[in-house]
Amino acid sequence: MKAGAFLVNTARAALTNEAALVEALRSGHLSGAALDVFSAEPPGPNDPLVLLPNVIATPHIGGNTSDVSAHQGEIIADEMERILSGERPRFLVSPAAFDDFSWTRPRPVPRPETLAQLRTRGSPAISDLDARPLRESGSRETRPAPSRLPATPEPVAVEKGTPTAMSHFTTFERIVREFLTASETDAAFLAFAANRVFVMHYALTDASLEFHMIFDNGSVKAGMGAPPTRSDLTLKMKAEVFDGMMTGKINAISAAMSGKMKFSGDTGKAMQMQRVQKDIMRLYSEARQRIGDPGDLSKPGPAPAGRSVSTPPAAGAPPAPTPRPQPVERPPEPLVAGDERDELVATVRELYEKNLITATGGNLSLRVAGREGELWITPSAMFKGSLRADTMIRINMQGEAMDEEAGTPSSERWVHTEILTARPDLQAVIHTHAPWATLLALTETPFLPVSTEAAFIGDIPRVPFIMPGTHELAAAVARALGEKGVAVLMQNHGLVVAASSLRRAASTTEVVERYSELILRCLTLGKQPPVLPEDVVKSLREVGQMMA
Repeated sequence: MKAGAFLVNTARAALTNEAALVEALRSGHLSGAALDVFSAEPPGPNDPLVLLPNVIATPHIGGNTSDVSAHQGEIIADEMERILSGERPRFLVSPAAFDDFSWTRPRPVPRPETLAQLRTRGSPAISDLDARPLRESGSRETRPAPSRLPATPEPVAVEKGTPTAMSHFTTFERIVREFLTASETDAAFLAFAANRVFVMHYALTDASLEFHMIFDNGSVKAGMGAPPTRSDLTLKMKAEVFDGMMTGKINAISAAMSGKMKFSGDTGKAMQMQRVQKDIMRLYSEARQRIGDPGDLSKPGPAPAGRSVSTPPAAGAPPAPTPRPQPVERPPEPLVAGDERDELVATVRELYEKNLITATGGNLSLRVAGREGELWITPSAMFKGSLRADTMIRINMQGEAMDEEAGTPSSERWVHTEILTARPDLQAVIHTHAPWATLLALTETPFLPVSTEAAFIGDIPRVPFIMPGTHELAAAVARALGEKGVAVLMQNHGLVVAASSLRRAASTTEVVERYSELILRCLTLGKQPPVLPEDVVKSLREVGQMMA
């Protein structure tokens, strides 16, 4: 397309090369784009085509006009009239299917070979473009994982009304095993695994169950326990929540935002699981039908670890009672915790009120006093305007939550841990979506020493767009910060500031935002902003590094 043109695509995502389109929009070759279709629908919140300022994005609704809806309704009504009148419809997707149609005869049952052929097909793509990620470079070190699960004995036959020694968690474990076994040979799972390496890890805390699925270039391996290699996505929840999500009773996004499900891992890879989510639910539901209803999973039961799942009660012996531990009542944590969390909460609210962080965008961390290698960090996907001390998450330098009942730490936790691991002189990290600083990064405008405050900070390096929530982004930001830096701009993603205290990090964030605005306003007015003399800047920069 010629320079300065606008691209409009309301038809099919496969008509465009999205990577080339992003590059053309970033470079200015294209002035803008309006897109109604994407290779993965819905696109992720950090998809560059959604974030670029010269793109208008709509969620595949461009064809839903009033005229089209009315016209579609007329076509359907007309087709139904034709069928009721004994005529052949005009718009048949599968004409052969209508040859045997009858209002009165029983619906025909597909032949076994037809069903077998249908099972070999993959599930429908998310959109018309079956986008697959490139093969991962390098090899992933793994220990051998069993290709099949150990055989699970048949359940004990029990007459109606007769109690059984098997708890609801025992039945639930049998369902999980059945589900995992089926996943290894399911056609949709095998199709998803083609040209893909992806490791899923589930941890169901109250049932003491862990299991995993490994999609590895055309094969699927599943098993109980933690995966033999680092997982790309780990989901932690109670058995009741997992069962509810798999049967459609609980919404996964709501579970994540409420803290009922905790997740960690590669955000980009996690989005790929949308492609087989329906198939995961299908296989689990089928396993549930074969094994039976596990009962009320919200009630406590004996932990299944280390016991036989098939031992029946002795003949004539009464069933062993299921131990029910009494719940331990704990007083709710006070709004004032008396430690670093109080400062975190106050700073979050301050930055939120100043529009430097958004409702769910932005994150803060602070070292835990007296505990080497531990941080307090803000939670993921929770409204920033109402965070409390008891919603802060304590993590280690690997980004792992230290408390079992904690929620999900920020998806950008690795940016924090990478910086604070490399810089023991720093105590706090703040990532904001400060609008003027973000605009400075988007326009590739340098941060200039237009005042003594700005000179204290010095040059601010800019990191090109890297998928948020990844180790790659964290490493790039830490490298850009270096041994003496205090701030880094992330293109399409915001500002990161690190300092010797949370107060200083917040103050520096505000300074960067204020002078980013002044610099950009000067340039908008056609004026190059004057800067301080070079010798003054050098002196102030040295003082600023010591202060930070």
